[in-house]
Amino acid sequence: LEEVYALAQHVPSPASSRDLKDFGITLPLLFGTQAAVDVAEIFKQTFEQRIASGTSGVPDERARLLWIQNRIQFRNPVIELLEQGFGASIVVDELNTINWDPIDPDDPWTDIAVRTIAIPLNGPIESRIRHLGKLARDYKIHGAVNPCHWGCRQGTGARGLIQEGVGAFGIPVLNLEVDCVDPRSFSDGQVRTRLEAFLEMIENRPSPWS
Repeated sequence: LEEVYALAQHVPSPASSRDLKDFGITLPLLFGTQAAVDVAEIFKQTFEQRIASGTSGVPDERARLLWIQNRIQFRNPVIELLEQGFGASIVVDELNTINWDPIDPDDPWTDIAVRTIAIPLNGPIESRIRHLGKLARDYKIHGAVNPCHWGCRQGTGARGLIQEGVGAFGIPVLNLEVDCVDPRSFSDGQVRTRLEAFLEMIENRPSPWS
């Protein structure tokens, strides 16, 4: 899994915006099984082959994005707009990371507890912002998208602090006011307008990694 994430950092990234969608949330459901190893190995081999052949996840990658929190869970046009309209790729999700130490089989419960509270969404917002800054540097991000899920303290509640904190690293943040699980309030036109303006702004500013 560490190797998969390291490969995704390549410029251009071998990962498309869909490849690692919610990966850091769903793959742990298989941890401790051979299936988890097999899944990670398939992604590793695929990314290695793409890099070796010069194939990027998004053709002619122009903008690299960090997606904060989890993705919008219902069918929506965001990825198509990003990739086809602007050559923009979501190369990393906030929770696609390993931020824990190996678990000691002789004392598993202590290490499991430590791992649980080490998730960046726990604890003070400053720790989370430092984590986002590390992802921005490792993946050479040009911008971040923060879906501000209604009623969510990590999303809507922290939106201003995240925008200010990540902005201090030279990374602009787009706050999208959406319900990530209920499509009834989702407006394609409004989201499209916000994304287009954000991506045009990114294209017209110097990259922090130049």
